[in-house]
Amino acid sequence: METNRWDGGELAAYIEGAKLCKGELTRYRPEPFVGSEAAKSSGHGGSDFYTTHFFIEKILGRPDGLKYSIDVYTAANMGICGILAYRSILCGNIPVSVPNLKNPEEREAYRNDHACTNPTVAGESLLPVSPYFDIDSIPDEDFEKCRQLWLDGKNAE
Repeated sequence: METNRWDGGELAAYIEGAKLCKGELTRYRPEPFVGSEAAKSSGHGGSDFYTTHFFIEKILGRPDGLKYSIDVYTAANMGICGILAYRSILCGNIPVSVPNLKNPEEREAYRNDHACTNPTVAGESLLPVSPYFDIDSIPDEDFEKCRQLWLDGKNAE
């Protein structure tokens, strides 16, 4: 699923069919609902607002919170595919098994896994920010140029 957040928020969803790489692309524009004004002022096209809103609604036991929120396993399943795909890339695109985190034995194998690109979290398990280059090889003036473009409200192209 992808959003065209630059052109009014149209969503595109690719649904794979019975045969590999044979599917259907569907486009639609969701109707805004709860807090549409608040969502406009939040980040990521309103998703920051809705995530927090429905989390609060769920812990309060309200029907919309139960209807529009997901459990921790669904959330982890949605994120872990990208994390493991990056690890696969770093290891030469080897296949990587995706754990069933509802299974205690498979979940336990990841309990102390802190591998990531953030040095304050990863410790000894620090991953590179890119499989293609070392970030330290980027000249400081390139970062300053991007910063200035951002301050000027321009895209860094």
